[in-house]
Amino acid sequence: MEPADEPSLMAFTDAAPADAGSGMMDMGGAGDYQSPAAGASPMSFNMAGGDSPFGASENTSPTSFADPFQGVPTKESSNSIGKIPEMNALREWEDKHEADLEQFSREEQTKKQARRQVAAEQMTKWDGERVDGSKKRFATNRSNEQATESARADSLKPGANPWERVVDLIDTSATPHVEAQCRVT
Repeated sequence: MEPADEPSLMAFTDAAPADAGSGMMDMGGAGDYQSPAAGASPMSFNMAGGDSPFGASENTSPTSFADPFQGVPTKESSNSIGKIPEMNALREWEDKHEADLEQFSREEQTKKQARRQVAAEQMTKWDGERVDGSKKRFATNRSNEQATESARADSLKPGANPWERVVDLIDTSATPHVEAQCRVT
C-alpha cells in the first residue's frame, strides 16, 4: 500500500495530476485560474463543487480518520487524581526553596512594618517640632509687634522727642569697622 492510499492521511495527499509529463512541478499558469462561483462570498473557503480547499468534502465527520496516537500507552487519569507526586530530590529542593522564600517574605514584611513604624514616629516628632516652632515664632512676632506699637504710641505723645525713637532703632553695640579700615598709617 502506498502512503498516498492510506486513510490516516485524511485525503491530503491525492494522486498526482494526469499531466506529469514535463517532470517539473506545475507552478500554475494563467490558464489554471478558476473564478469563484457567482454569488459566492470572497471569504468563503469552499471551492466550486462543495469540496474544501484541503480536498476532503464538508460532509466528512471528524471521526472518520484514525487517531495517530492510538497505540501510545497513557496513564490512567482516574488513578492519579488523589495521589501526591513521589518525593524525589528535585521535589524536596522545590519544597525547601518555597519554604525559604516564604520565610524571607515574612522577614521582609516584618522589617518593612518596623521601618514604617519608625518613619511614622519620626514624622510625628518632626510635625510636632514644626508646630512648636511656628507657635514660638508667632508669639515672638506678636510680642515684637506689641513693643513696636507701644514705642510708636509713646513717640506720638505730646512732649516726646521723636529722635529717641530713631536712636532706639539704631544698633549702637556695633563695632566701628569703617574707621579701622579707613585709617592710613
